[in-house]
Amino acid sequence: MAVNKQWNHIWIESDSVAAVKAFESMKLPWWMKRRWASCRQKLLSCLLTSTWREVNFAADQAAKKATSESDELMHFCNGKPPWLYKWEDCHWRYFRIN
Repeated sequence: MAVNKQWNHIWIESDSVAAVKAFESMKLPWWMKRRWASCRQKLLSCLLTSTWREVNFAADQAAKKATSESDELMHFCNGKPPWLYKWEDCHWRYFRIN
């Protein structure tokens, strides 16, 4: 999808540190390695990061929405999805305490 929309620089954020490490190190299942390598070749840059799902409001809502949907259903929205009612605000301060 990113390539079709000519998004050459993408940022993928996951709530799974293990998934991010697996994709960064290419320690993936055999059937996924070639597809991931092909995707990476088509992009100028791809940043992979992880964060707590509860801190990323949009991702948290998307995950909750996905659990109530069929496995085959995919949503593509140009702009804000209609079910997204809470997201990060650049005018607020957020804190992470470890």
